[in-house]
Amino acid sequence: MKWFFLALLVLFGAALNLIILGNSPIHIPALIAVDVALVGLALIWHASYFEEMVIDSNGKELGTALLFFSAGVFIAMLGTSAVSSASCDTFLSSRSYRSNHVARFVESLGYCREPGYIVVCIGCGVAFVGTRWVFRITRRQA
Repeated sequence: MKWFFLALLVLFGAALNLIILGNSPIHIPALIAVDVALVGLALIWHASYFEEMVIDSNGKELGTALLFFSAGVFIAMLGTSAVSSASCDTFLSSRSYRSNHVARFVESLGYCREPGYIVVCIGCGVAFVGTRWVFRITRRQA
């Protein structure tokens, strides 16, 4: 079962890379975020199966930090998409049962760049926490 997860991870990564590159070459930060998240998942997988003391595992902690970083980059990409397009379509879903009432209200007032800037700041904060965590782990290992 453990090798099935690794094969699924590789297939999932290849499919996501093709989808992201197929949409637009401007989404290179999203591609990097996906690849960093896959490396983080692979580190967690390796630490779970092959490290002897899993509780004190640096691989598991480093994988989690990389997931934090990639989530921050992805959130910042959503915000930059909203800022560059000057519309709230990034935050709105096309399905009626998943509509975001706050985003629709902000869109009716004509303020769509401001929530984008807020989301960029939140994403940069999450990415900063992940980066700090990675540097702390690597400094501790040295």
